[in-house]
Amino acid sequence: AASTFAILNICEAGDNFVCSTNIYGGTWNLFANTLKSLGIECRFVDPQDPQAFAKATDEKTRCYYAETLPNPKLEVFPIKEVADIGRELGVPLIMDTRRLPCSAVRLITGLQLFCTPPPSSLAVMEHPLVVCWLMVVISIGKLAETVSRC
Repeated sequence: AASTFAILNICEAGDNFVCSTNIYGGTWNLFANTLKSLGIECRFVDPQDPQAFAKATDEKTRCYYAETLPNPKLEVFPIKEVADIGRELGVPLIMDTRRLPCSAVRLITGLQLFCTPPPSSLAVMEHPLVVCWLMVVISIGKLAETVSRC
């Protein structure tokens, strides 16, 4: 849900975003199929070549998306390199940080947006905290906190 709302708050029909190929399968399906049916194009690129993000960017590109430690490969995403490319082109980087402690995320330089969904154990238990999450937005020197609710 956090990934869906992150993308849908930035993109609309006719827009696109560039995404790492190293992401969880369920997220891949969401981006490749569900968002496509809403008119939002996901352009998948190999994260081992950060310049691929720049090459896939055009005037309709609204954001970049990746996972810090993607499931199932756990290959570290080049956050700083892609964030720098995005900053140069005016495109924010959204990171799914579920596999990295928040304290570590704060130490990462160049990160513009990150979303942390509730732990899977809460979803399994249908805990009330699942219906809300906190997205912290760090955008070129500004810090804004947005609480989104289902």
